[in-house]
Amino acid sequence: MSSTFFYAVVLDALPDLLEEGIDCFICESDVIWKCEKKARFDRGFFLACNAMRNYPKIAYSPSKASGEGRSVYDEQAEKEFISYLKLFDAISVRDLDLQEYVERFFPRPPIVLDPVFLNPRETYEDMAIKPPEKGYVLAFIVLERADKLIQLAAKFAETHNLDLIEAGEYYFHIKTTKYSRHTMRYDIGIEEQWGLISEADYIFTNSFHGVCFSIIFEKQFFTGSRGGGKIEDLLDRFGLRERSVDLAFNSESLEPIVPEIKYMDINATKNMLVAESYDFLKFALNAARQKLTGKARHSSRIESIKDLCTGCGACVNSCKFDAIHFVPDALGFNYPIIDKERCTNCKQCDSVCPVLFKNVFMNEFAAKDAQQVFAVMMDDSVRFSSSSGGMFSALANYFINTYRGKVCGAVWCDDCYSVRHEIVAETNELSRIRKSKYVQSNLGKIFVDIRSRLENSESILFTGCPCQVAGLRTFLGKEYVNLLLVDIVCHGVPSPKAWELYLKEMEYEQKLKVVSVDHRDKSSGWGGNVSIGFDSGWSISIPRNEGWRAFFLSNYALRNCCYSCRYTNRLRQGDITIGDFWKIGSFDSSLNDKKGTSIVIVNDQKGLSYFDEIREDLKIAAPVPLKFSFATQRPLFTNQTYNKGKRDVFINNITNGFSAAILAVSAES
Repeated sequence: MSSTFFYAVVLDALPDLLEEGIDCFICESDVIWKCEKKARFDRGFFLACNAMRNYPKIAYSPSKASGEGRSVYDEQAEKEFISYLKLFDAISVRDLDLQEYVERFFPRPPIVLDPVFLNPRETYEDMAIKPPEKGYVLAFIVLERADKLIQLAAKFAETHNLDLIEAGEYYFHIKTTKYSRHTMRYDIGIEEQWGLISEADYIFTNSFHGVCFSIIFEKQFFTGSRGGGKIEDLLDRFGLRERSVDLAFNSESLEPIVPEIKYMDINATKNMLVAESYDFLKFALNAARQKLTGKARHSSRIESIKDLCTGCGACVNSCKFDAIHFVPDALGFNYPIIDKERCTNCKQCDSVCPVLFKNVFMNEFAAKDAQQVFAVMMDDSVRFSSSSGGMFSALANYFINTYRGKVCGAVWCDDCYSVRHEIVAETNELSRIRKSKYVQSNLGKIFVDIRSRLENSESILFTGCPCQVAGLRTFLGKEYVNLLLVDIVCHGVPSPKAWELYLKEMEYEQKLKVVSVDHRDKSSGWGGNVSIGFDSGWSISIPRNEGWRAFFLSNYALRNCCYSCRYTNRLRQGDITIGDFWKIGSFDSSLNDKKGTSIVIVNDQKGLSYFDEIREDLKIAAPVPLKFSFATQRPLFTNQTYNKGKRDVFINNITNGFSAAILAVSAES
């Protein structure tokens, strides 16, 4: 049945349907906003009929036709398209190209998951009709011919002594591959497709939904290319771009050159993205209810995403009415609360939230597989006062001395109980920003200050966690040539409340006041012990496997979003990424002299320009293969493990003090 005929039937039946109590309409998913050359748009998919005129309308996950790629509609179609969009009360989209197109005329719509992800895996397993075969590669092919993909799948199957089952429509593929164990499945329903996917050892597909169900059924899969970018967008959202056959295989071997998919990490990402998608639906339906009831009520979404909120402060900085403030939870992490009396429902806070609008920044070098990685060392005197190899010092010193720029980074507050971001203008002030802090910094209204300085032609270097860099990007809303962004390789941020209690207990034991903290004292070498100084001049050194560092590495009191962090992948938020280059000695022993080595990932042309400018100041800047770098640095490819049991015990006992909470967790273990 054609979509046009189907909608003609539905629209004719609308009066009867409305009598049954329908009060809101949703159009959803796939290429429903395709523009045909002759027939133009199908108005049914825009809910554009008189019977729907006074009812709320929601667009969930629509897409343009893949063949249109990232192109725009012609002038006539564009006018028609805009007039249809004006009918909607809430719009989300499925693909990046449609998001970029829509935001030319309307506020940026969020990207949500295809609705097949909204059901749990068990739903499809219960309905799947499983094939009798075992031990096969599935080639799931739709629409376009996929000769090269089929050839690769056949050779892969033969190499691994597996059958090749093709679910497609091109019988000649069998003759082309000449693989005796290549069979076809024609005219099968969706239940048979689910069964074939669920039982396959490997999947080769050019289908968007083939990729969706490969992820849902947790399969090892590879993708071919089709017109448009929707498959690539989906892979990017899950951090799986390397599953493209162009990246997963080389010409010399049929063995993949990428590791198997670790679905523990992918499922964490999926759960986060599903939560975001449901969040849009809750927001849209709430807005629909408001329209129907006439009740004006606050409808910002930022309070509803607590498990995903990074605390970047973009929302607080963006509010012109001072209607948003942070309130700490039991672990001391700040979350936004909206003053309903001050809020005007302008939705500006939603529009700058990097959680609600994920695709802040598409890294140009990562998209081209062209990121450059270096192992970097400054001279020994600089490294001794740095956490790793001194790369931050090299950049910051050059930035201030050459461009008369300002540097923004994390500094200890006077009592050492907390950390905040601050802007410094002199090189002798950089020591306060230098070194790892191991607690989340409070950004306050620093984004407003940065924007003002940038607009006044000041040059700014901003360094922070990837989520903080993402927050600054969304807040600014545009690129600045006089802004250099540096993100750090982040393990996750631990509880600020726990840190405060830890220091207070130490002060009570020593009967002294803490005046300095060095989490990476290099007196004992790279990695270092934790050094804590007191007002008497006395200091103590705590081994790295004890006290706060041991608690930090236990991971059960990190911020909620750290367990499903969207920045543990190659699509970095900074122009440059820096951190400790752990395990670099296994690549080249000469690059680890036990005094500290930085990993430096150059992510775009701006980052490359700055890196080239400081090369002469570096003692060592050795190129390192991209594959080695991302395979050995855990925070670049996976999130920390969530232990709800230990976390709950710690939270329930933290009011009794840091040590008491730790003992309670140990007792449970």
